Amino acid sequence: MIKTCGAIIREEDRFLLVKQAKQNKGKWNLPGDHVDEGESPREAIMREVKEELSIIIKIEGLATSYCDEGAEIYIFKSKVASGDIKLQEDELLEFRWFTMKEFKKLPDELLRRPMLRLILNEQF
Repeated sequence: MIKTCGAIIREEDRFLLVKQAKQNKGKWNLPGDHVDEGESPREAIMREVKEELSIIIKIEGLATSYCDEGAEIYIFKSKVASGDIKLQEDELLEFRWFTMKEFKKLPDELLRRPMLRLILNEQF
C-alpha cells in the first residue's frame, strides 16, 4: 500500500493550503505527497514541505492517519520554523492561508479529498 503524508501548517487562527499543479490540478490540499521507500511519514513530510514550499516546519504531533483511495495517509500538525514560502512551481500553482470561516466557503469540488473538511474541522 502506498503511504502519503500531509501537514496542517498553522499560523495563529489560519492554516496553509496549496493548489496542486499536476495530479488533481487546481484542487486545494494540504502540503505533502508520497513517502519514499525507507522513509518515515514524519521524515517525508519535512522533506516534501521543504521541497514544495522552501520552508522548514516544526512537527507538533500526528493529527490523524487513515486509509483512502488505496493509500495510508498521515496528517501532521505543524508550524513554520523558518524560511519564507516560495512555491516549487512545477508541483504547485498557488498557496493561501485560510481561516476556518474562509475554508468552509470552499465548495467540495475544489478540495483534493472530501476527508480534508472533516480533518480540518477536528483541528480547529
